[in-house]
Amino acid sequence: MSTRPISIACLLYLLLPCLLFLAGWVQAWVAWPVGLGLVAAVLWVARQCPARPLRWSGAGALQVVLLLLLGALWVLTTGPWGLVEQSGDATVRNAIYASLVRDAWPLTVAGEPFVYYLGFWLPPALAAKLGAPAEAALLLWMLAGVWLALLAVACGQGTRRALVFLLILLLLGDMLNWANRVYYKLFDGELQEWALFLDLHFTPSCVQLRNTFNHYLAPLVLLGMLAGRLLPAHFGLAGVALVGICSPLAAVALLPLVLLRGGRNVVNLPTVAGVVYAALPMLYLAGGSGSQVAFMRPEGACSLAALSSGQLWLRYGAQLLLVAGPALLFLWRWRRTAWFASSLLLAATMPLLWLGLWNNEFIYKGAAVMWFCLSWLYAAAWRHARRPGKLVLALFVLLSASDAYGQLAGALKSFSARPELRQQNTRNEWQENLHQPDDARAAQFKGNPKCPALFKF
Repeated sequence: MSTRPISIACLLYLLLPCLLFLAGWVQAWVAWPVGLGLVAAVLWVARQCPARPLRWSGAGALQVVLLLLLGALWVLTTGPWGLVEQSGDATVRNAIYASLVRDAWPLTVAGEPFVYYLGFWLPPALAAKLGAPAEAALLLWMLAGVWLALLAVACGQGTRRALVFLLILLLLGDMLNWANRVYYKLFDGELQEWALFLDLHFTPSCVQLRNTFNHYLAPLVLLGMLAGRLLPAHFGLAGVALVGICSPLAAVALLPLVLLRGGRNVVNLPTVAGVVYAALPMLYLAGGSGSQVAFMRPEGACSLAALSSGQLWLRYGAQLLLVAGPALLFLWRWRRTAWFASSLLLAATMPLLWLGLWNNEFIYKGAAVMWFCLSWLYAAAWRHARRPGKLVLALFVLLSASDAYGQLAGALKSFSARPELRQQNTRNEWQENLHQPDDARAAQFKGNPKCPALFKF
């Protein structure tokens, strides 16, 4: 077996939501030529993907099985099917998916166009419309994304290195929880609200999949292809174009990596076809009335608005030091790589955007790319380090893993296969209805796409 079937499967995983978006939301006279061009571009890229032989036998085969089992555990601890308690974000996610399964496409909310990055849900929603169990279809689509990403990494780096990478990806976080606990201890509980503002929502990978799996899976598959060297570097922009309808801000966060890796060769026919297609999701999402606006701005006596500029810069510096500082210590050897530059650029840029725009969306979506890049580099550092260095790196990763511990503990505590308990674990406060006039989030789904003649609304 060679790596090419896995490359093709990854490309199809990214392509299918794009084609369904074109079919369901875009006028046929635009969707057909753009869709055919996109399919031709993906076929072109697939033919250029390397076909290296895979030697997964003996211990390698066992390591692949372990890799897939850990990936499945990651998915199952996020709460699909109510097996464990779902994140509060699932209140919205469940309603979107239920609406896509139940209602006609293009989806509307109270008579207005539904404008949101909906691509991830389209393949399982179509399967459910055709008669498949809706929850099973969603679970299998999530599993497929995680497994393809992990297999892509294993193709390029071997199964043992892929396992090390996955463990770091699942555990790696920042030190802010520990910093806040020390702060509380030193000041005996005083000024706790101020300490909380150190937290800039650099959500690590284990929590990304739990809270916002809809945006995380497509970037994860593309990053897996890049890390496993399954996608030629000069086709990186074409891959980013496929991610946009699932996660537009993660696509933006991917740009430094693909541009640095691709160099001057990123402009080619597949890229042109991808950019032509990507214009349609951009026009669609640009019409959102509030889809990228942080609607839960901190307010009150200790809000960000009450902090001085000096306190804000101190907050930013502390965050950057705790997240990116260890990278300078462990990863300086790779300072000239695109992975290093991209991860530190994102770590430095995202807090500035949050402070300046009062917008937490890019913090979450950009972090999906940043943590992957950092985890990839830490896995390389582990491979090259001697025993003392490995001990220090392992201690750092374990100390930063409080989010992962919390998620795992919560999942174990709430796990149940009993129907009544699964029902309790499933967040359905909106009763599968997107129109919630009393909830501030209702407005974020409504809008009018730019160039409305292109769309079916």
